[in-house]
Amino acid sequence: MARRLRSRPLLGAAALASLTACPAEYPAPAPTPAIPPPVEVPGAPVIQYPSVMAELMLVNDGTRPQLLRIRTPRPEVQLDCAGVGADPAARLSPALFGPARAWILDPGRAMSARPDMAGGECAAALIDGPGLAPRIVFFSPAQYPSTWYTTEGPLVPRHLALAVTPAAEEAATWGAHPALYAPLEPEGDGPACATPPLGHGLDWSTPPSGLVGVLAVSRGADGCHAFDLEVGESPYRWFVCTPGATLPFAPGETLRVTPAFSGPRGLTTDGVVIEGPGGRAALSRGGDLLVPVLGVEPRADCGGHLDACGAFVQAADLTVQVGGETIHAQAGDVIERDDDAALHVYRAQVGYAVNTACVAHQPVGLPTLEGAWIERFPAAPPEGEGEEVPEMPGDSMDPAEPADPEDPADPDAPADPEDPADPEDPADPDAPADPDAPADPDAPADPDAPADPDAPTDPPPADPEG
Repeated sequence: MARRLRSRPLLGAAALASLTACPAEYPAPAPTPAIPPPVEVPGAPVIQYPSVMAELMLVNDGTRPQLLRIRTPRPEVQLDCAGVGADPAARLSPALFGPARAWILDPGRAMSARPDMAGGECAAALIDGPGLAPRIVFFSPAQYPSTWYTTEGPLVPRHLALAVTPAAEEAATWGAHPALYAPLEPEGDGPACATPPLGHGLDWSTPPSGLVGVLAVSRGADGCHAFDLEVGESPYRWFVCTPGATLPFAPGETLRVTPAFSGPRGLTTDGVVIEGPGGRAALSRGGDLLVPVLGVEPRADCGGHLDACGAFVQAADLTVQVGGETIHAQAGDVIERDDDAALHVYRAQVGYAVNTACVAHQPVGLPTLEGAWIERFPAAPPEGEGEEVPEMPGDSMDPAEPADPEDPADPDAPADPEDPADPEDPADPDAPADPDAPADPDAPADPDAPADPDAPTDPPPADPEG
């Protein structure tokens, strides 16, 4: 056994000598580094990376943890996805997003960019953090369908990763991705493109319904009318604001008040119609007016701006039909008709991101209109006036017309044989005597007339001889 062990090195040395004799023909291979096996520490936990349902993932590509603040739109915010998608950086204001939820993302880890996974045709979020510039995340769930992804950062597909790289001594940086947008402040529109401030258009308090009596009317300098009404048997004060327009209603009149919920195009609107003997007022605000609207288009010369609620709005051109005529109008215009009627346009705009809690009656993605159609009825003439009076024959100066029998007789006109004689006129010698008329003592007696047996006789004269 010992001899066999001593003979093996000699054989190995001879073989090695023969191999080294020709180094050019048999080069020595490079040594392969040994991979140490993993050291198992007794009791150490095994890292398990859970999976989450997400569309896009936030991935920490740095070497230190990163605090992330994630905001989603407020529940009362409505987005027009097509309109916002044209320029998400300018049309999504930070004021539209709600309170932040904070997350700490460790190095090499990943999480959903929208942990709440709210539904909708489009998704939006505002993300920032200490040393991390804010970014708007906007995308369509149809473009990035939700599925299960691992939270192990290196294993997230790069086209689905919103990468964040925090550094120890400088600000963290964002990786490039088509769903990330740096927020922009939209350029302010000029006065020609400005939309009316909130609360400067039409407004009214809760209206009555049906027939009401007007006890008193007062109008303030701001264009608001205070109506003291009699509704049933109770007094009621109603405020109606129509800046720049006076309503044609007066005390003592009876008005009919009717609510309106849609316009001629069938779009939802908040309106009220007031009718009285002196005129009619049709007030509306929302997606339609109470007059024929032919079209509403955003103004190409106006880029849009943010209103006081943070909503992005753009001024619009309005096309209406008034009195058979097609007219183009903008906010602030007054379209008059010949018969004492006019359309006052208070608002014409389109909203792409709307905060419904701040502005009522503003549909998202549709026109927002405010207008008042006011017409005055012609005053009715007083009773008895304005009736047609037939022309009297004597009023004419035409000599060919017959004379009025009540007018004094024309001495040059021939007598009418059929006209009865006037008793006060001189007697006509040819007219028969009136037997009941008293006899005229001064009139001479007619010798040919028969004697009246009832007439008294004078005594005969005395006979001188008797």
